[in-house]
Amino acid sequence: QRLPVPRPDPHDEHHAELSRLADAAPEALLQHIGDWRASTEVHLLRCRLRLRNPADGPEAAERELRAAEQRIGSQRAPYDWRLHWHHGLLALARDQVREAWRHFDRVYAAIPGEYAPKLALGHCAERLGRRHEALTFYEAVRLRNPSLGSAAFGAARARLARDGERAREEAVRELDAVPQHSRHRTAARTAAVRIGIEYVRRAGHDDEVPQRLHEVLGRLALLFHAHGLTDEEARVRMTVEVWEAVEGALDRGALDADGLAALSAAADPRLGLPPDEHGLREDLSRRYVTLAHQAARSASPEDAAVAEILLDRAYEVRPLAYRHHRDSPWLGKRVADWLRTVAYGPSHRTPSGSRGQSPP
Repeated sequence: QRLPVPRPDPHDEHHAELSRLADAAPEALLQHIGDWRASTEVHLLRCRLRLRNPADGPEAAERELRAAEQRIGSQRAPYDWRLHWHHGLLALARDQVREAWRHFDRVYAAIPGEYAPKLALGHCAERLGRRHEALTFYEAVRLRNPSLGSAAFGAARARLARDGERAREEAVRELDAVPQHSRHRTAARTAAVRIGIEYVRRAGHDDEVPQRLHEVLGRLALLFHAHGLTDEEARVRMTVEVWEAVEGALDRGALDADGLAALSAAADPRLGLPPDEHGLREDLSRRYVTLAHQAARSASPEDAAVAEILLDRAYEVRPLAYRHHRDSPWLGKRVADWLRTVAYGPSHRTPSGSRGQSPP
């Protein structure tokens, strides 16, 4: 679904309409072109849309591809790279990666200078575990067009999969190379932040953890204020991921109280990183509740389950705090009253004349 879309044949009768067709949900596009007169490019478009549409499947897409083959003719079909391209997509949808590789390799032989077959072969090599080959194809595209996000993301994944000492730095460098004017820059910078978070999570008790967290916080501030992540809900999610990494470092002793205070002082104040663990837990708990409310707005059962998990996390991370109010019973008395209620039942009244109270 993320591979480039081939340019329509300029000789197709629907070339003008296809060139102007905006990207949209596959079901909506299928409805839009439903009354178009059949042509090779229309059948190929329907093939791609049916592969993306959850209501359809590979069988429906294959019917459209067969119709395109019939229009091209049996003599020309074996040499038409467009058909090999769509056969490759169909094979990927069926998880037949080696078969897909064979078709995309035919496309690469026909149009070796185009990005699409290189990206497709990189994707297949990645799924087949041929990491060096995947990196070679992705880099061939990225070096020619740094703005193309799919090449940068693929190269970053391939470098991370090699799992060498410098894998993280090399992967982040690939993502940082996506230029500021690219429409993929925000996604690339977000991925770079997440790579840093994952490094911190896996680092254990590493002396470099405080410095790595400092780098992550710097990248998070740039992501929010220079690299285009303006959606408030997405910002909350990213902040939670970073706060979780900080809390995890505290829990396992990779970061101490002084280190957290230093991180907070050095971080962009707009991030609002609390300077102590109590404040961090409170802030993280509040953000979990915010995320739970976001998930609860959806009507799907899956999101309802996610909301419940987030609320559980909010209660788990929230620091325990016993507050004594002047007009409230002393804590010990409140606990004693609650225990009497448990022992004697809700009808038992305490000496103060009030029912047993729940502990705070």
